[in-house]
Amino acid sequence: MVLLGLLSENAGVASSVLKDSGIELNVARESFKKILASESGGVANESSKASTMPPSQNTRVLLELAFDESRKQSVDYIGTDHMLLGLLRLNKSNAMDFLRSHGVGLEKTRNAIEGLKTREQKDASPRAALAP
Repeated sequence: MVLLGLLSENAGVASSVLKDSGIELNVARESFKKILASESGGVANESSKASTMPPSQNTRVLLELAFDESRKQSVDYIGTDHMLLGLLRLNKSNAMDFLRSHGVGLEKTRNAIEGLKTREQKDASPRAALAP
């Protein structure tokens, strides 16, 4: 479900990188509905509240991996980009399987994030603002 949240955050780095990779929120949502339905042996219950579900072991590991990614970049926050890289580093998860089945891998994503951040920095530079 973290992946759906990352896709929903339109202003986030992860959302931009995923959309540039051809991943669409509605496609991911439908895919996860099918996965949840098959895992529960029937139709996925959309009325269940995520807030009542305890974090899974994968969620805990994901947060540790995202924190590791933020440390590697020498920042003191966990951004959507760190969460996405953490998802891709998980050994086994539905999100990782979905992303890989759509051609989204760790190194490709890492490079895309670095490229996006570089472009954003250039666009935000004072020189770029003064250009005709």
